[in-house]
Amino acid sequence: MASSIHVRNQYTKEHTIYNPLRANRPMQPQNKDPKVYVDELSSATKKMCDFCNYEKLTAKDIFGRIEGKHSVTAANAFKLDKWHGLMLSKRHNPSEITEEEFVDLFNTTLKWFKKVNSIDKSSRFSNVLWDSLPHAGASQLHPHIHGLMDSEHYYGILEEQNAASLEYYEATGNNYWEDIIEIHHALGLTKRFGGAIAITSLTSRKDNEVILLSDEPSLDLFRLLYYVVQTYYQKFKLYCHSSGMAFPVLGERRDRSLPALIRIATRGDCGSVRSDISSLELYTAYNVNVDVYKVISNISDTVTNLTARSSIDWNPMMPWL
Repeated sequence: MASSIHVRNQYTKEHTIYNPLRANRPMQPQNKDPKVYVDELSSATKKMCDFCNYEKLTAKDIFGRIEGKHSVTAANAFKLDKWHGLMLSKRHNPSEITEEEFVDLFNTTLKWFKKVNSIDKSSRFSNVLWDSLPHAGASQLHPHIHGLMDSEHYYGILEEQNAASLEYYEATGNNYWEDIIEIHHALGLTKRFGGAIAITSLTSRKDNEVILLSDEPSLDLFRLLYYVVQTYYQKFKLYCHSSGMAFPVLGERRDRSLPALIRIATRGDCGSVRSDISSLELYTAYNVNVDVYKVISNISDTVTNLTARSSIDWNPMMPWL
């Protein structure tokens, strides 16, 4: 019997190799509990944090700041595009963000996109980048989200996902995302929460990757994302993660639009000197060393446990269109 399982998506060209045995390769042992590491790093960086002192140490966009109860926007000093903003949590330690604070952060993100579009109607394609903690590529420990808007395309891999869905429709007449959901549901790899659904993808790019989908960015979607992140923290003790997101095109033309799409995955032990990515992932195929069924099972448990204790009983999200 082969020790690895290869899964290929003929439309996105994604190729993932599953081999949980590779997780048992010799590695540097953890020196301390990951939560202790994050808390200590948070304490060490809080006093000199630019984002904690955002009013004095960050710039405003040309339209000023958008401020929520627990979050605020800032202009990005190192822009990747014409419209590139930062959305900041008002809490410094990423492991301590509450569900309400998390939802507020993403609501502020949506407001930033809609504000940009109201000023510049040509900017309609919304992209989100989010890395948590330095090991995952974050420049600062303080929780912050990058929002970018483009007039013609989604960015990079997000545009590849969109192109694949359009090619699939032309070839089959079916909705790509509906069929992806159906396939994964038949295999027991989905968890639905209201109008949103989480999938542990057969073509994951990294360990513990989850794809979240809904017709529009919504309260259900971001609550489910919060539960996925809490699963990483509580079940897997993994605090470093990276995510890419895209939302439906703003404006009348929707023929090239993705649904609300989030891809998020863990990035390994935050305190490790060992990289979680190699030439294998960069130049050939994605390598995943976890059991996708354990991932979705733990997400399901987290959703059950946290919704029972959730204090959110309102919907702060404005309609996307």
